[in-house]
Amino acid sequence: MQHRLCGVADIATMYEALVEVGEDFVHTESPDDDEDSDDDEDLAARLHLCVPFALPDDGGFALVDHRPGPTYGHVYELGIGSGDLDGTLWATSLTALFRALSDAVETGTPFLHYWPTTTKDESGRAHLEWQIQP
Repeated sequence: MQHRLCGVADIATMYEALVEVGEDFVHTESPDDDEDSDDDEDLAARLHLCVPFALPDDGGFALVDHRPGPTYGHVYELGIGSGDLDGTLWATSLTALFRALSDAVETGTPFLHYWPTTTKDESGRAHLEWQIQP
């Protein structure tokens, strides 16, 4: 799991890209594909109501859901390159996400299927990496 937190200017640019992905998804869906494509639970059709905050190395987004309803505030990873437009729920809020990440680092336990490991570079600086474990 390698994500880069983004600054405000990048978030605005990412939001525009996210909206385009959502529009492309809505335009490629035919009415016969999914009768519930306008349902509030359909994340890909409502990307204009989400706020991206980080970019993974594989071409997706980490985002906060701002759709009205029970998923408001939930944090998802959306894998655009992999076609994962349903999103993977990471946490029910940013607070819960950062709490889960810090707990994983402190205890050496996984966050979802990612295990925290620390490494040191040639200068001795420590780095945190997340290794995928099935």
